[in-house]
Formats: sequence, structure tokens, C-alpha cells
Amino acid sequence: DNTSNKNRSISPYNVLDLRLNYSIKTRLVPDIGLMLGVYNLLNEIYETNGYTFSYYYDSAKLTTSNYKAPAAPLNFLAGVNIRF
Repeated sequence: DNTSNKNRSISPYNVLDLRLNYSIKTRLVPDIGLMLGVYNLLNEIYETNGYTFSYYYDSAKLTTSNYKAPAAPLNFLAGVNIRF
């Protein structure tokens, strides 16, 4: 959140992604592009975002809840691009 409170922030993280592109040229189709992406190559566990809120319980006790959204583990994406 915008309070700069460390208890309400996500931990810093680094991820490693890999993307390969290959282009094929033929007489029939001028350009065929192939793509393979590997994301979160090291399968890191991390959160990308979240939310927090506070409320009073029994009119006296302040309770703060923090919820974080986990990021995707190792995943792949492939694609084909055909240009005429």
C-alpha cells in the first residue's frame, strides 16, 4: 500500500525468463515465425501483488489482514505467426 509499512509490502524478487524466436521463409508463405517462451525458468515462489485492510474487532482491537497473490510457477508459451 502507500503507507511504506514493511509489514504490508511484498518481498523483492527476481525471475529468469527465456524466449526463442525462429523465422522460416518459403515461396508459398513469405514469413513463418515460431516462438517458444519459458517463464520463471528457476521455478521461484513469489508474489506479484496483494492487498491489505484493517478493522476494529470488539470495538477495541485493531486487526490487520494481508493477502498476497502468488505468481505462476514454471510455465511455457508457444506461438506461430504467419505473414502473407
